[in-house]
Formats: sequence, C-alpha cells, structure tokens
Amino acid sequence: MRIILFPKKLFGILLFLICAHGIYGSMPNDSILKVLDSELDNRFFYYELKEDEMERMKQQLHQTDELHARFELSNRLFNEYIVYQYDSAWVYAQNTLDIATALNNEILITESRLNILKSLVLAGLYKEAFELINTLNPGKMPDNLKITYYQNCLRFYQDLLLYNRSNQFQKDYREKVLQYCDSLLIYLNPNTFEYDNYNLLLYTDDNIKIAKYTEILDKYQLSPHNYAIIHSNLAVSYHNVNDTVRAIYNAALSSIYDIRTSIRETTSKKSLGQWLYELGNIDFASKCMQIAMEDAIFYDNRSRKIEISTILPIIEKERLDIVSSQKDKLTNYLITVSLLALIALMLLVIIFRQISKLKNAKKSIQDQYNEIRLINYKLEEANKELERSKRMLEESNQIKDMYIVQSLYGKSEYIERFENLLKTIDRKVTTRQYEDLSKLYKEFNMKTERDNMYSSFDKTFLLLFPNFITEFNKFLNPEDQVTIDEEGNLNPELRIFALIRLGITDNERIAKFLNLSVKTVYSYKGKLKSKAIIPKEEFEYRISRIPKNG
Repeated sequence: MRIILFPKKLFGILLFLICAHGIYGSMPNDSILKVLDSELDNRFFYYELKEDEMERMKQQLHQTDELHARFELSNRLFNEYIVYQYDSAWVYAQNTLDIATALNNEILITESRLNILKSLVLAGLYKEAFELINTLNPGKMPDNLKITYYQNCLRFYQDLLLYNRSNQFQKDYREKVLQYCDSLLIYLNPNTFEYDNYNLLLYTDDNIKIAKYTEILDKYQLSPHNYAIIHSNLAVSYHNVNDTVRAIYNAALSSIYDIRTSIRETTSKKSLGQWLYELGNIDFASKCMQIAMEDAIFYDNRSRKIEISTILPIIEKERLDIVSSQKDKLTNYLITVSLLALIALMLLVIIFRQISKLKNAKKSIQDQYNEIRLINYKLEEANKELERSKRMLEESNQIKDMYIVQSLYGKSEYIERFENLLKTIDRKVTTRQYEDLSKLYKEFNMKTERDNMYSSFDKTFLLLFPNFITEFNKFLNPEDQVTIDEEGNLNPELRIFALIRLGITDNERIAKFLNLSVKTVYSYKGKLKSKAIIPKEEFEYRISRIPKNG
C-alpha cells in the first residue's frame, strides 16, 4: 500500500475531508472551493511524491533479473501510470506483454493484453480498443481476468456514450453498457463496493442513484481513489436533478481526492468548471478548466482534450470580456480618481499652508506652556524644599526643647547632689574625719552617674522617636533584629545611630559623648552595617531619615 506524506499545513484539512463524505451537506461550497483552490496550487507537490515513488519502483525493476518479479513490478508500474500518464502506462503494458511472452504464460499474456486494452480505452483510442476487444475471448479467461475484461469493455462503451452524442448510436452503446454490466456482476461478490458501484449502472432514476451512492459511502471504508469516483458519480446525479449546490460540492471533493492521489485521468475538474461557468463563477471555472486541460494534455487523452476544447474557449472568451470590461471601468475610475486627486492636491496645498500656520502658533503656545510648566516645577520644588526645611526646623526645635528641659533638669539635680557632696566634704574636713572622705569617694560612683545620664538620654530619645527601633529593624534581617532592655535602655550600637539621627555625625563627638574610642565607634557601626539588607553606603542616610513619629 502506498503512503502519501502531506505537508503539516494541509494535515488539518485532510483530517476534515477524510470524513467529509458523511457530512457533505453541511459544508458551504465557498469553503470547499477554497480548499480545492489551495490543493490546485499545491498539485505539483503530490505529483512529485507519486513520481518519486514510481522512480523507486523503476530502480527495483532495473535491479531485478527474475522474470516473474519483473512482471510484477512492471504490472505495478502500469497500474500507477494508467491513471497518471498514458505514454508510460502503454510502455509498461507492452513490457508486461514481452515478459509474459518470454515466460510463455497464457494467463499473464492475457492479463498484459487487458493492460493494453485499458491503456487504449483511457487514452481515447477507441478504434484500436475496439479491434483489440474483438480479438479477446473471455470464455478462456480465469474469473479474475474476466472481471478486468468486462470492466474495460464497460468503460469503453461508457466513454463512447459521452464521446458520440449522436442519437443514432446512443441506444446501441447503452445496451452494450447494460450487457457488459450484467456480465460483470456475475463475477463480482455481492455486498462488496465493486458490486454495489457497478450495480448502480442499471438504475436510470438519479434520485435512487443518490440514495444508493450515499449508502455506499456510509457502508464501506474506501480508498481515496474510490471516494473520488463515488463523489464524481454523486455530482453527476445531483446535477441531473438540478441540485447544483450539492453537484458542485461533490465535484470539488472528488477533485480534491484526485489531486491528493495524483489522478490525472479524471472528469471532475472539467465538470466542476462547466457548472461553475453556468453559475457565473467565471474565474474559478476558468482555472478548473485550464487545469483539466493540463491533465488531459499530460495524460494524452484524445477524447478528453476534444471535449474540454469545446468548452474552454467559451469560458476564456467570457473571462476575457469580463477582464476587458473591468479594464474599461478601471480606466474610467482612474480618470475620475485623477481629477479628484488633482482637486485634492490643490486642497492639500491650501490645507498645508493653514496647517503650517497652525503649527507655528501651536509651537509658540507649546513653548510658552513648557516655560510656564518649568517655572511651576521649580516653584513646586522650592515649596517642597521649604516644607522639608520647615519640618526639619520644627523637629530640630522640638528635639532641642526636649533636650534643653532634660539638660536643665539633669544639671539642676547634678548641681544639687554636687552641692550636698561639697557640704559633706567641708563638714568632714572641719571635723577632721579624713577616713570618712575615702568612704565618701567610693560612694560617689562615676560609672553609675554616667549610666544614669545615658538612661536619661535614652528615655528622652525614645520619647522623641517612639518608632525608631521598629524602623531601624526594617533595615536588618529578621535574625539580626535589635531590641532594648527591660528598663528601656539602648545598647551602645543603638546610641551611636540615635546620635546620628539627632544630626551628630562626627565620630569623635560620638566617641566623647559615649565615653568610647573612635575605633570602637567605627567597629560598632561596621558591625551593624554588615547585617543590613540595604546597601552599606545608604545605611546612615536611611537612619538619618527615620521619621519622628514613624
């Protein structure tokens, strides 16, 4: 079985058309004609596939010396060419006869002569075919060759019915068709596609034929070539009952199957072109008829070329008349459009001048607007800067006020304690209690005093910046968060950054206030910066921007 590979873009269409025989009434003709149009343009792709396959078979034939194998390959090549090109089919039909003669096999000789008969019939060489029919004796043939013989004779008289329209011979040809059909049906198995298909030749009512052909499509899983045959027959029957829509649909579908199976001995495209012409679709009718003629010439079917030649010039003449009419209309349109274009050009010059003036005015207005915007922007920036300065000044004043009060209170308390200490010292000196002076010195602990001072600083700072710890921790990883002790005191690292928030950025001043070395201050600052989730160079700036109230 031969497998044809389709391009990816056609795969979806193929899947749809495989089952199209069951739903052909639901697809509008414009859609199926679009599919056919695409396939007509792609036809040489399928022809190349077929020729490549036949070329492989020829190579096998040239490499084979055994006569039976050569006969089988020649016969296969004949069956491929018989629907593709007459000349090559004739060559391989003769080749089978030469091999069969060399084998001295009467059955193979008869089969080869039937190949020659089929070539003559399909090429339209009716005189030669008639002479050969009279030399063949079906009584001496095996049943399978009798089937082939009667099929060829049947096709011969069917073609004569179409080729010779004279009433003088129509009756005789039809009787021959029926006679050979009866003989053929004797050797075909009932309930097969071939039997049901040929049996329909006995019917004259096209409505019955349509129903029977539809039953065949539903009943059998057919090859693409047989689908093409059935849809072609359906198209003819629909046309005979004046159902042009379905006739065109089935003819188009038959043509698609013919193209995809590289069948060039076909009537579907010719019938389709003729019916489309009758409906007024001249362009597509012309395309179908031209490709039908292309197939007939390539295949070299004499009767088909004559038949198409009687129709194609009529279609082409009308198409050329339409083109000529369209050219005249186009000329008139061009003259009209040219006049309108000239008027439009004049109007454009006037409009362009007005636009130029408007552009200049717009540019002047835009420049003034941009200048005003720039002034407004600078004013807004100045206002924002003043607002920031005002907030900072207010904040600075609040901090100063708070620390002045705290400083006055602390100094007052310290002076009071220092005054009491001096009184006690004076009293001890007066009473010569020198040993008590040493105890008094020990009672006055500088570290405790300093811790009290830091604690007072911490409380005042946290009153001013209640959310400082929360905001500070936003700059650190969760595992590095800092806290204050239970009494609400800051650790030395936090005090350093608290002083930075108050605007004291000089490391020596910070070290002096906290009673630390400058190196220790650097160390504490670097330790916390290394844990920051923000860039180190931004850390102190972000701390200095922590809002007073969070």
